[in-house]
Amino acid sequence: MLSIKLTKHAQNFMRHIPVKHAKQILSKIDKLTQDPESVPSKQLQGFPNYRRAKSGEYRIIYRIDDDILTLLVVLR
Repeated sequence: MLSIKLTKHAQNFMRHIPVKHAKQILSKIDKLTQDPESVPSKQLQGFPNYRRAKSGEYRIIYRIDDDILTLLVVLR
């Protein structure tokens, strides 16, 4: 299982979205920490270490380094 690290931008974003959407995103993040291969994601063009995953109408931008899942941003 991976550890989670949220950037300040991601933390602020999560505080300001509806609770229902935040729960959906947190569920997706939990799946990523348990098994990153189980969540469909795409590599970001031009950024080989970064991936994006969909969670409803939101996009989760993340990278995995040394068993740490770093959540960079959540975009709408």
